[in-house]
Amino acid sequence: MGVNVSDTNAEVMIATLRVTANSLKRRPT
Repeated sequence: MGVNVSDTNAEVMIATLRVTANSLKRRPT
């Protein structure tokens, strides 16, 4: 079993999007 770089990059991108969305929700509009 090997780790695909594309899969790792996708996971990092998803995590970044989640953090960005959370920070945007916390900001008062």
